[in-house]
Amino acid sequence: MTNTARQCRNGDRCIPQTFAEAVDCVAHHSVDEQGKPLTIPRIASRIGRDENYLRKACSQYDDTHPLRGDLIVALTTATHNYAIVDYIARQTGCAVFHLPSVSDDHHADIMGHAATAVGDFGDVLKHVQEAIADGHVTPEEAERLVIEASELIATLVKLKHTFRQKAKVS
Repeated sequence: MTNTARQCRNGDRCIPQTFAEAVDCVAHHSVDEQGKPLTIPRIASRIGRDENYLRKACSQYDDTHPLRGDLIVALTTATHNYAIVDYIARQTGCAVFHLPSVSDDHHADIMGHAATAVGDFGDVLKHVQEAIADGHVTPEEAERLVIEASELIATLVKLKHTFRQKAKVS
């Protein structure tokens, strides 16, 4: 795990190196719609599972109670934390992203996605510049750049998806 819960919640996301770290990030670094930390009891309530089981299954240090695979979707949906599916995607050479919903407002979400794409592109360029400034790219810098580039691509696909959805609604 690369970051504390506070860092992860404030946008400096974790890059889990193991499945257990990804599960730990979802269990301990997730926030609700108001930005308040989601606790194990609140997550358990959201997915309709026993708190004690979830606490054990989400522990990096308890190999005797592994997280059931069928709970990955429930945890991801309940927490809006994609650390587990992002970890699986990285391990399999894929990228995962959430498709936006289409609202009745015909312009705000398109402009929002476009602004996000521009910001993400700027972030990628900034981090590329920082990574090559000393003449070599470390494995950690390379991993961060791959993740950020994947996030940029995901943002652009969301924008494309929104355009297509708007064409169907209009």
